[in-house]
Amino acid sequence: MDVGGAYDGKAVFLTGCTGFVGIGVLEKLLFATKASKVYAMIRPRPASKKGPAMSVAQRLDQVFRDCRFDRCRELGEARWAKLRKRVVPVAGDLCDEGLGLSKSDRATLRAAPPDIFVHSAADVRFDREFNEAVKINVRGSVQVLDLAQSLGCTTFVHVSTLYVTPARARGRA
Repeated sequence: MDVGGAYDGKAVFLTGCTGFVGIGVLEKLLFATKASKVYAMIRPRPASKKGPAMSVAQRLDQVFRDCRFDRCRELGEARWAKLRKRVVPVAGDLCDEGLGLSKSDRATLRAAPPDIFVHSAADVRFDREFNEAVKINVRGSVQVLDLAQSLGCTTFVHVSTLYVTPARARGRA
């Protein structure tokens, strides 16, 4: 089975591309598939103690500087630029009603709907207040699935991060 070939000529909607797993998914989509387009839903970052405000375009540029894109850069500047052009940043937030998508972005998605949704966004902080974690990880996932269905998408991939506590931590070393 050619998994990469399943994406050839397809438009993909990707959540979580600024996270640990999502960066790897985005790199793989660009390097190892011929996906025609990747809509990358990215949360704009407000100014905080962590740093200045960043637009979705700035956050995507930051993602592209990650070392996991080294093999894409090694293809040469012209090819790397062509790969980057396949990515369309879309401002959104799992916690916002309707994912916080603008009318303009919704119209773009309706005009050229994604064939495949890959949902890899999540909050994996274990000290998060329970209701907030549910809002992000459950309600957010339902909203992404609702968007996929509303656009007529029939392929939905949900990526979940899982942590396992070793036996030693439970006193069974």
